[in-house]
Amino acid sequence: MATERCYPIDAQSPMISLEGDIETTRRVLELGRTRGTHRLLFTSSGAIYGNQPADLLHIPESYAGAPLPTDVNSVYGQSKRISEFLCCAWSRLYGFDAIVGRLFAFAGPLLPLEANYDPLGAQRV
Repeated sequence: MATERCYPIDAQSPMISLEGDIETTRRVLELGRTRGTHRLLFTSSGAIYGNQPADLLHIPESYAGAPLPTDVNSVYGQSKRISEFLCCAWSRLYGFDAIVGRLFAFAGPLLPLEANYDPLGAQRV
């Protein structure tokens, strides 16, 4: 389930993004349930931890940090946290294995280096 990390600056974008992410997760989980899925891989994000403290070089999976709930710019991390919760809840309820992979940063020849960090256009999440 892929979602955008950046969105135009307006008041509705965070809610549209959050609702879209949650609905997409629910639809995939429902499809898995109706098709008898035994194992589901959910690709999440390191954004679920919120801002990384400067003195923390590596984030362990046990790190309890989270995006600030009062920061509407954290919608990407918030939606990934909710989606992880949904995967775990459905896994327990419907008896399949939910595997969560928290992906961080990627670089490659076709990925723009300025993506997600455009100071003029989109907000960084």
